[in-house]
Amino acid sequence: MRSVYWLMFAAWVGCGTEKEDGASGGDTAIDGDTDNASDVDTDTAADADPESDCTDFEMNLLEAETLLPAVVRVFFRLTNCDGEAVPGLTEADFTVLEDGDSISIFESSQQIVPTVAGYQLSTLLLLDMSGSMVAAGLVDDLQAATRTFIDRIGTEHEIAIYTFDGREVLSLLVDFTQDATVLNDGIASLTDYEVVDTSTNLNVAVLSGIEVLDGESIAHAGKLFGGTMAVFTDGKDQAGRVTDSVAVTAASDTDHAVYTIGLGGEIDESHLT
Repeated sequence: MRSVYWLMFAAWVGCGTEKEDGASGGDTAIDGDTDNASDVDTDTAADADPESDCTDFEMNLLEAETLLPAVVRVFFRLTNCDGEAVPGLTEADFTVLEDGDSISIFESSQQIVPTVAGYQLSTLLLLDMSGSMVAAGLVDDLQAATRTFIDRIGTEHEIAIYTFDGREVLSLLVDFTQDATVLNDGIASLTDYEVVDTSTNLNVAVLSGIEVLDGESIAHAGKLFGGTMAVFTDGKDQAGRVTDSVAVTAASDTDHAVYTIGLGGEIDESHLT
């Protein structure tokens, strides 16, 4: 499922219209603010799923560049209001604006460019295997939620799975791979999991997961990097090694996308959000 796009926009430049300070002389945006490109034309984008009640979209700008005389390239991740990837869009689903005005299709061309060689998408799944999860019989739900998450993000991501409990360090279950069979085998191996430390070191797990993605970003320094971390937990830190505020600040400040999936009856919604 595609959620990351390279959109290349080129204005057709005639004599006397080329601007030296940018691709077409003004501030160019994809139907939104030039700095964060946060909106998509909801009338056209909603047509991608006419059955859905969700018509809000979030465009996270990963990188943008302008090339003389008149080319703009934008690399972005697109999700809907439920945080799910929006696949299958074409050039016709986007409106290109310059200084707030839409660019005429008769004076420009835009194209979704293949990006397989140009970016690295790495997703880290953190699974809470503490006593509160295992003793409550939530392992089956955790496995199902993890499989669903993997199915939804598609095959463009390399995915790694780590577990955590009350110990200070994460435990690697499956290293980064695109092999769905390997990932599902790792998830299945948790069926007979025996708790090592019943506490929940959630906050340190968040910090450690961000460090793992930072390392992946460095390892793929030659590509555009998109890191995502999904934490599956009942949402309460019991170990107390790091305060909630430190973990929240780290998740807010990182360039990686951080998601939380709450499970069970002890969900601390205020902390997970």
